[in-house]
Amino acid sequence: MATDWGPVLQTAIGAAAAIVGGFVGAWMQGRNQQRSEQQQRRERAADVLAEVTALLEDANPVVLDRGDPEQTLMALIQRRDKLRMGLLRLATAHPAAQVRELAGRLDTLLWSSLNAMSYVVERLRTDGDEHRREVAKGMHGKSMEALGELIDAVQRA
Repeated sequence: MATDWGPVLQTAIGAAAAIVGGFVGAWMQGRNQQRSEQQQRRERAADVLAEVTALLEDANPVVLDRGDPEQTLMALIQRRDKLRMGLLRLATAHPAAQVRELAGRLDTLLWSSLNAMSYVVERLRTDGDEHRREVAKGMHGKSMEALGELIDAVQRA
């Protein structure tokens, strides 16, 4: 009895194409999921960094003379406390090592900047020590630089 190899060959080619197609489809689905997760991470980071940017703009030591400096400082500290969890999430959970390191550094600098401002507020009540204001300006500048580096790192990650 003679075997007709045409249908067998067609079936084998079809099966191989289905297997390859399945692998390609699974790879593409995985790649799309990675891109989606990366975009979600960027959006969460952007939300946190936008709030940190606004906080640092409002925390400029130059504007402490306006209004009630103590009340301003307390409001800034409360805002920083709310933002801290977002920065710590970036510092511990982001897949990019540079982003983790910069987020931790920014958290520390932000605290140091507000701490330096508290000394300025304290001195405003007494003699308005310009040295402390310069220290606070320097810490604020370092915080702004760290924020810029972190934004760049998140965009590259």
